Amino acid sequence: SLSEIDSICFFSLGFSFFRKNYIEITRAARDQLQNGNNVWYLFGGLDVPKFRSSISYFHEIAGKIGDKELKNLCSEVLVLLDLEKNQKRCEGWNLGAKKEKKEKKEKKEKKEKKEK
Repeated sequence: SLSEIDSICFFSLGFSFFRKNYIEITRAARDQLQNGNNVWYLFGGLDVPKFRSSISYFHEIAGKIGDKELKNLCSEVLVLLDLEKNQKRCEGWNLGAKKEKKEKKEKKEKKEKKEK
């Protein structure tokens, strides 16, 4: 893995191909997330934590070297990742509520059947 100094050198001392490629890949991922594609679908289970870590790391590096374009792009992706994470959490709660409602309805119907 890159040290912080190595990362700063790659982004600020003439290694423009690294920055350019990273921005291109990150934009493509951002666009896919904005279009509703799931990060797990895009990267697979093993690489999602690596992607999130990479975006967080380079967000911090971009801030240190004053690269506003990269920092803003990473910020957008982090927001999308958080939205997706929170949406999954809410869907889980919603599924639990639906299951509970269904169980109550079935219990009520069963009770009414017994009373008849």
